[in-house]
Amino acid sequence: MRRRPKQERARQLVDAVVEAAGDVLSKEGAERATTGRIADRAGVSIGSLYQYFPDRAAILARFCERRLEQDIEMMQGILVRAAKGDALAPLVHETAVAMVETYRNDDALYREIGNLFTVVEQTDEVQGGLDRSVQLAAAFLASREDVTESGDPELVALLLIHGLRAALNAVARHAPDKLSDPTLERRLASAALGFMGLSSATPNETVAVDSDETVAVDSDETVAVDSDETVAVDSNETE
Repeated sequence: MRRRPKQERARQLVDAVVEAAGDVLSKEGAERATTGRIADRAGVSIGSLYQYFPDRAAILARFCERRLEQDIEMMQGILVRAAKGDALAPLVHETAVAMVETYRNDDALYREIGNLFTVVEQTDEVQGGLDRSVQLAAAFLASREDVTESGDPELVALLLIHGLRAALNAVARHAPDKLSDPTLERRLASAALGFMGLSSATPNETVAVDSDETVAVDSDETVAVDSDETVAVDSNETE
């Protein structure tokens, strides 16, 4: 941004422009998201828009920064619960569900954001939001002995924040219909737990097996199964 709004009227103008950018992106596509079109949708003059934004990239970057701020707020809530002792694996799955739901609800918008990925990714606003996300995740991971055993917390945080975000952006951009895949949340959660060196299995989980098969569980032990059956697995226990 050229300058930050200080008065309420100016903040309202900036808010209108940023919201209009998202509206144009989702309904008309990235090619139509010009400064003129965004100003028209926001109901402000192009001159007023340029007082705060030098170009459309700055507007789109501010829009993406706000989305990242919402993600950070959600992450902080999850980390507070984890610090209070909530089991990590269910919280990771809950986070994956929330992320996928966000993309599903605004699939057209995130498809267009994916098309603009290289434009907005390098802006100071988006880089700042991503850096804050990584720092927050790294600080939490450093406090967890079960995670630090798997390696450098900062590296794991980078993989989590950038890896999962890039994966969802790729799905939204190249195969948006796959956002409705019922296994998507589980796959993302498994990937996140894998980055942290943790098992994706959870205590008291029911494991379905078809035939002679060995199933890995939380405690790094195995369950030997002789025929078609469903086995209830408790952590630190072998059936």
